[in-house]
Amino acid sequence: MLFFRTLLVGFLLLAIAKSNQAQELAIKVDATKQLHPVSHLLTGACIEDVNHEIYGGFYSQMIFGESFQEPATASTIEGFKAYEGEWEVENGVLHISGGQGNKLVSDSPTLRNGEVSVDVKFEDRTPGNAGLILQVSKAKNGADNFYGYEISLDPALQIFRLGRHRNNWEHIRDVPCEIKVGQWINLQVKLDDGTLAIDVDGVNRLTYEDHDNHSLHEGLVGLRQWQRGASFRNLKVMSESKLIELPFEKTTSPMNHAVSSMWQASETGTAVGQYEIVRSDSFVGTQCQKIRFVNGQGTVCINNKGLNRWGLHLQQGKEYEGVVYAKTDSPCELWVGAENSDGSQVMDEKKLNIASSEWKRIEFCLTPNETVVDGRFTLKLKMPGSVLVGYVSLQPGPWGRFENLPVRRDVAEMLQRQGINILRYGGSMINNDQ
Repeated sequence: MLFFRTLLVGFLLLAIAKSNQAQELAIKVDATKQLHPVSHLLTGACIEDVNHEIYGGFYSQMIFGESFQEPATASTIEGFKAYEGEWEVENGVLHISGGQGNKLVSDSPTLRNGEVSVDVKFEDRTPGNAGLILQVSKAKNGADNFYGYEISLDPALQIFRLGRHRNNWEHIRDVPCEIKVGQWINLQVKLDDGTLAIDVDGVNRLTYEDHDNHSLHEGLVGLRQWQRGASFRNLKVMSESKLIELPFEKTTSPMNHAVSSMWQASETGTAVGQYEIVRSDSFVGTQCQKIRFVNGQGTVCINNKGLNRWGLHLQQGKEYEGVVYAKTDSPCELWVGAENSDGSQVMDEKKLNIASSEWKRIEFCLTPNETVVDGRFTLKLKMPGSVLVGYVSLQPGPWGRFENLPVRRDVAEMLQRQGINILRYGGSMINNDQ
């Protein structure tokens, strides 16, 4: 209460200051002095789905990407792996639309010292940036989920930006630079044992020495965008006096592993699986996930490790309630399970009989026989057949939910202990019968 009373005094003094801006005023805060009481009905907080306060936080849903609406992780660019985003190639030119830090990383070479260059083009001055990421390692889905340097061009701010990622964002420097739209701009970086020399259209704009404990030593080459679209061409690497061109070409490999990017595919034994994003007759949104056991012995599986694939905290002996919406052209058995991180231990699993060609809701319960903090949820086929999955949910039973609502008990009770009586839910919310 003292905080809110003191805050009210501060607001009043600021209002006075604004009405008399020519006069310099000082604000003195006395936390021991109480002026007026504040009703407990006015004590609350604002919450919205920023940094996963709601989705992946307040909500009890443990599956992240439950509706399979994220694009497939399988890259359509030969010699590269995509970490989110729909990267497209036409006549050797790579295009990416707006997104939140989509990455495309080359399979090789691994570079310590040398030169990397690429041509970048922007069609307008939409806020955001795009450019190179260098000495990349530990790349995963997620805007900042990788280690590496970023050198990007920003046509809206007319700068190039140098930063470092170590599963985070570490801003190093912004340098003013003319970034023209509608024409190709050459971006080149020379790497020499922690020194980065950055040229834009043949002119050196910055030489930066990164020789402390933050420096990154070697890794792959890639591209990244942030909140805007861009085009790329002529990606080249000079390593040990050898020029390596990395052309942008559509992959010729079959798309057997097209899995929505919050999920991951795997097989055991001699089983052969096929995975497809189906963009017709989806349960929600625009697409659903198809899983097919082609032949062999073993299992065909996709798994989900929750928010940013950090792993699910599963407690021994506790019941977890789940729902699957699925359909099939031919009856099959779909197994749902709780496993440890690498799938070497199945802590519980249940068989679901899928027999309808229409979307059907199927409920299940899982009770892990061991506690893990980095577990995963699995959908498996153990014999030839195929299934379409449109939605999955997994949440703690009543023991882990607040008032039997789809809300985490631990978070809700913590808010109660803080004395919060009102939550303002920013943004919008849609209720659906399903």
